Amino acid sequence: MQMRLGAILLFLAVAQPAWAGYDEGADAFNRGDFDAAYRELLPLAQQGDVAAQFALGLTLTFADEPLQDYKEAFRWLMKAANQGVEAAYVQIALAYELGRGVPIDYAAAFDWYKKAMVDDDGFAELRIGHMYYDGRGFDQSYDEAMQWYRKAASKRNLDAIFQIGVMYYEGKSIPANHAEAAKWYRMAAEQDHARAASHLGSLYALGHGVPLNQTIALRWISKAADLGDPDAQAALDEMGFKKSAAAGEPDLIQGIAAYLRNDRSAAAHHVVRLAQQSNPDAQYYLGLMYMNGVGVEQNFQEAFNWYLAAATQGHITAMHKAADAYLGGQGVEMNMDKFIYWVEKAQQARRQSNRKYADELRQRNDPHAGAFERGMEAQLSQKYDEALPIWRDLAAKDVAAAQRHLAKLYLHGSGVTEDRSTAIEWYRRAANLGDAESQFELGLFIMSGEIFDATGGNVGLYDIAPRDHFLLKQYDFDERYWQDNAQETLHTHTYVIASMWLILAAGQGHQEAAAYLINASRRLKESQIGEAQRLAAAWRPEAR
Repeated sequence: MQMRLGAILLFLAVAQPAWAGYDEGADAFNRGDFDAAYRELLPLAQQGDVAAQFALGLTLTFADEPLQDYKEAFRWLMKAANQGVEAAYVQIALAYELGRGVPIDYAAAFDWYKKAMVDDDGFAELRIGHMYYDGRGFDQSYDEAMQWYRKAASKRNLDAIFQIGVMYYEGKSIPANHAEAAKWYRMAAEQDHARAASHLGSLYALGHGVPLNQTIALRWISKAADLGDPDAQAALDEMGFKKSAAAGEPDLIQGIAAYLRNDRSAAAHHVVRLAQQSNPDAQYYLGLMYMNGVGVEQNFQEAFNWYLAAATQGHITAMHKAADAYLGGQGVEMNMDKFIYWVEKAQQARRQSNRKYADELRQRNDPHAGAFERGMEAQLSQKYDEALPIWRDLAAKDVAAAQRHLAKLYLHGSGVTEDRSTAIEWYRRAANLGDAESQFELGLFIMSGEIFDATGGNVGLYDIAPRDHFLLKQYDFDERYWQDNAQETLHTHTYVIASMWLILAAGQGHQEAAAYLINASRRLKESQIGEAQRLAAAWRPEAR
């Protein structure tokens, strides 16, 4: 939660001496140097300067450990609040709501939020709406939540405007209305609300409440990535893609698709041009092409050169490829020091990405942020016995990213007995919550025919009447589709389901899913592609 003290403290109308050091402390806070801010503000706060007391409370709240001290922050914020600093009211309310330095007390949080409503920007109303939405301190009530969201939206609070869109999309408090959801998403997205832009892009990708239009979808998803949407960016970072690629470079997507289907000339045409223009994702894929002789003559040295070019631009997967090349001496002279360098570089980049994601969770007051960060650190350090219980706990609480990481542990047998059926089940649960990477993985499993029945056994794709198959019965196929495709094999129908999941993942900016989708569409008739699109449009995430 970023704040600028200069803006926050403009409200202060109390007369106060011009203490030396206050401006320096505020400037240090604004640039994120909390240690310097603390040194400048503490003496002033101890001398009774109310602005410094409030600023010190914020510093101790938002600083990193070991400086962070919620209990001490609460003490200074309360001093400021008791002297009429209205901006402190919200911070006191948040402390009671989230248990920052004091025991959680929803009644006290509600009272302080009400005090903050007189001249706020709708944030207090938004937080009360969240409490009703989640059933914290009150009986859960979507109707009450919607009323508070509307109050906050009337003050032009963009988070509240976005949340109203979510309510319309999910049909909570009011009948589901995707067109109305799109209207509210657009209202916030046009004012640079990242999540609203991402959701609006997904609506266009799926044709929910707006015309199906991939170009407009990519435009909004690109904007969301540029604005730092944490969920979309986390998925992209996991794959080693940068947000410029998430915007959907058409040549690159077509090139990836061509590479995956071993179409040499098409892959070269689409990828080489972008790689030569220093696009790191294209450089990475061109490295793969040279490594495998797809579209170009196999050349390990050229493969290494392109991996290295992408790696130096921060492409995490390319960093691992460069490390492997130095380890095995493939395309470059074996060099253990450089192998270690790129392995550590990749780990640092991954940790930075994870910290960024955890920070975004904290800014959204997500209670799972700390546990998620610990789980990622344990997994990156290959301490799977430490990561496993964290992922299991968070997965049981329907944290989709944790379910995805738990699936990976089972898939690779890391810290647990390898169990592909359990891995697929966790991918399925995360996919049903809307996790793009899991939707992509689930689509690939279905496309490959690796589908498991309730007992964990592999189901023969040609041994069952398609319409009675357990996998297909859960999807509401259109009757006309069944009539048109009555003679098709189960294999083809599973391609429709796989394509549905790839459409959902691609709609969230998952670039590899878009490439696989292009290839999958080549195997389907127009009616089957249309059915996959219809299923995707009808899909809804499971309620948490």
